[in-house]
Amino acid sequence: MNRYTQNYWTIFLHYVKDFESLQYKGYALSYLIHFPSLIRKHQTLWSQLDTVHLTEKSVDAKDVQETYNQYLQTLQPKKSVKQKQGKVAIIADRLIRLPKKIFTDHFPSQQTMVIITSNSDDKSKLERDNAAFYENIGIPFQYLSDYKQSVKGPRNQLMLQLSNLFEKYKKHPIYQDEMFQKMFRVKLDATIHLIEMVEKMADSKSISCFVISSPNHYGRVVAFVAAKKGIPTVCLQHGIIGNEFGYIPKVATVDAVYGQFEVDWYLRKGAIKSSLAIIGHPRFDLAFSKPTYSRTHFSKLLGIDRKKKTVLLIVREERHLIKWQQLVNKISKHADVNIILRDFENNQAHSLLAKYPFIRSTKSLELYDILPNVDAVVSYASTVALEAMLVGKPVFIMHSRLKSYSGYYDSLAPLVQKDPVILAKQVIAYFINEKYRQQADKVREKFLSYSYPNKAASGLKLKNLILRLVKE
Repeated sequence: MNRYTQNYWTIFLHYVKDFESLQYKGYALSYLIHFPSLIRKHQTLWSQLDTVHLTEKSVDAKDVQETYNQYLQTLQPKKSVKQKQGKVAIIADRLIRLPKKIFTDHFPSQQTMVIITSNSDDKSKLERDNAAFYENIGIPFQYLSDYKQSVKGPRNQLMLQLSNLFEKYKKHPIYQDEMFQKMFRVKLDATIHLIEMVEKMADSKSISCFVISSPNHYGRVVAFVAAKKGIPTVCLQHGIIGNEFGYIPKVATVDAVYGQFEVDWYLRKGAIKSSLAIIGHPRFDLAFSKPTYSRTHFSKLLGIDRKKKTVLLIVREERHLIKWQQLVNKISKHADVNIILRDFENNQAHSLLAKYPFIRSTKSLELYDILPNVDAVVSYASTVALEAMLVGKPVFIMHSRLKSYSGYYDSLAPLVQKDPVILAKQVIAYFINEKYRQQADKVREKFLSYSYPNKAASGLKLKNLILRLVKE
């Protein structure tokens, strides 16, 4: 535990306690409001987390998780009120990403309902596409906003109470910040509206289990309301645990995780063992399907040489651009390979494409149509790196360690490097050195045996997990 994370969790837990008097319908709102959102633009705070010496007793993520464990227990109904014959309600935010085949095979329309978190009156193209997806596969869906109602009276009272608390803490270095106060008011308003909508939905529908994608924002409110109603929740792990701030506190009845790494990590952070289940992710099941394109067709689509090996770069916007340039320079000078690029937001005008005309964009091709047709992947510490390994591709990690990094890819060493030139040498060695290639493949397989042991059938495992929770 470094000072940076220790200070963060200390401030987090103080925030929860300092504002827990803000109550709405039996919920202490400081537990539900997403704390990182309140301090996201507080640059001074973030820059000082690893240097400031807090006078209060320091805490860690385990203390925060145990505090949430205890509070969630207070919400549990004394008598079982489970709707064992109810539907599975899937909260369809942008992270859930369950493919059509999972619904077709395991979650038929008679037993499933989808709740879209966008506003039905003001939908973006992404949200319209989301609704069209469920409509096309015949899964009944509703917008969460369909349950919206006025909270004007209680809202005004809570805003006044919050102003009084800000006055009480007017000398606090964080709470007196103008942006913190502005965001707190925005999040408080959004949270009480969410509580109303989720409670009304849970009361008007027969729901046996909720499936969420994250312990934050919508997912957190759903988990708290479900706990109060006696309805179990399953939280699907939407990505690798890279930054621990995004995964604690854990709030679902059971978190459905990728592998033993997450189980061990969560237990160290104060989670209850029975609240964890290794199932992988149903989305990854598609990685094992037959490729859409042959290597020849794929090469024509991207304009690359079919006869050469192909290296896929996974980048995130313009982050660490100099490092990526150094890596490309080294590989292109010492290996006669195709280099293709996929940006996190699928930006087809990435600056690396402009600087190096020989690099080709993967355009709008789906990830699982790309991976079968490449020979190596170089990525930042992303979930895509794991997905590439699942289909047998060698992966090299361009590592830029966050101060709150979980250490997820550490066991891939030496395929993980901070120095881009050293990493490029690893890639080159993989193509020209048989002994090194065998060693790298063994490292990958050992990593997967711990981090993602079940390489298929995650959809079935999710279904069986839900059935078990509903019957308990």
